[in-house]
Amino acid sequence: MILDEISSGQLKAMIVRAADFYGPGAKLSFLNESVINRMKTGKTAQWLYAGDKKHSFTYIPDAAYATAFLAQQKDTWNQVWHLPTSKAYPTGQEVVKILAKHLGVEPKLQILGPFMLNLVSLFIPVLKEIKELRYQLDQDYCFDSSKIEKAFGLKAIDLEEGLRKCLEKK
Repeated sequence: MILDEISSGQLKAMIVRAADFYGPGAKLSFLNESVINRMKTGKTAQWLYAGDKKHSFTYIPDAAYATAFLAQQKDTWNQVWHLPTSKAYPTGQEVVKILAKHLGVEPKLQILGPFMLNLVSLFIPVLKEIKELRYQLDQDYCFDSSKIEKAFGLKAIDLEEGLRKCLEKK
């Protein structure tokens, strides 16, 4: 509907997309809550559906900067943009290995498959909504932000550096 309104000249807008967010202090981030924060407290990391599928992550400070930057440019409106997102495309297992290395712990990963998610969602209703995002977790999910990189040189933080920053004490 937004693109239709843009095409008709009725609306000046832009669509800005991102992959799964992560970053220091991110409270509603799947990666922060289910993996990083659990590992920081000595618990086993949890991943949904499949730990061996590639997955994209967008670092929140990169997303914030790029969104503000795009909004200030005259030639970015009436387009779709993907915010700078790491091209590392790690699996859940790879993310846990990176974090375990920095934390000095064994990489442990628990997979919550469809049956377990259905069961747990009976007690935690918000998990029912996760079913809609299954396509991002049970197959490779590789987000492409090359348009913004080519147009403005805006690049995502290195994934390992971003994960390390999430581990820093604040």
